[in-house]
Amino acid sequence: MSCMQDNSPRRGRTLRLCAEIGDMKLSARNQLPGTVERIFLGDIMARVVVNVGGNAIESVITRQSAEDLGLKEGDTVTVVIKSTAVMVQKG
Repeated sequence: MSCMQDNSPRRGRTLRLCAEIGDMKLSARNQLPGTVERIFLGDIMARVVVNVGGNAIESVITRQSAEDLGLKEGDTVTVVIKSTAVMVQKG
């Protein structure tokens, strides 16, 4: 496994990025198991709706990625969320 570590001061955090080919280990903490409910294929992009604990999580990926993964409704998948910000607005 190859890792990079950045110890430069950024709000008091240490950044560590890891990747492994094969089993595909990820540093992302938010990995949610779910079931593919719907797939909307466009010419270039695909919108994938995954049921996670009764909640719908949508992801937009390339059509090629959806085809390479062989995604179909009913498949068991893991939703991996790696984001710098999640916003909530009331009202």
